[in-house]
Amino acid sequence: MVAGRRRFLKVALVVVGGALAALGLRRAGLISFLRGAFSRAFRPALDATAPTGPVPPPALATLLAFAEIVVAGDTIQGDGRDALHAWVQESAAGQPGQRALCESAAAMLDGLAGGGFASLSVAERTALVTTHRLAEHPVRRLELLSPRNRIAFSVRDLLVPEMIRVYYDSPAGWGEVGYRRPYGECGQGREYTKVPA
Repeated sequence: MVAGRRRFLKVALVVVGGALAALGLRRAGLISFLRGAFSRAFRPALDATAPTGPVPPPALATLLAFAEIVVAGDTIQGDGRDALHAWVQESAAGQPGQRALCESAAAMLDGLAGGGFASLSVAERTALVTTHRLAEHPVRRLELLSPRNRIAFSVRDLLVPEMIRVYYDSPAGWGEVGYRRPYGECGQGREYTKVPA
């Protein structure tokens, strides 16, 4: 009888101790740490061993057509298009893995379009991007477990945010939100302290 009570107390202490330790670890951020480590392990990344160089013109046209849908939902001309064009070529030439990502993204987009993505109308491109959720950023953690759509995940996680940043850093992007001059150009001192009317 006494041995049974001792064993019960030992098991109870282990269970209670484990529960308290789990609560302590949760509060200490271990769960967040593990979630972050999982996310980093499966999140898309550029291949640092891939060669650099210019993106071929057909792939570049496809990427610019995709950027139009992602950043504006319509055709882009002038400074905005020039900024996106320059970014695609400069990043592909200077950042290992970026050219490979651009080419595989363009091939995926052309494949989804059944030919040339850039030749589709704005409405058709928008429907395709929406259907395949190519503009949704970031990729959710549970989605990262899927072995399919790795290129689409890379597009969503790596290309889409950069396209948006590049466009809205350009004079066209600043003009779209209502400022007369982009950040960095001389203007009146109070011009950037108020929301444009």
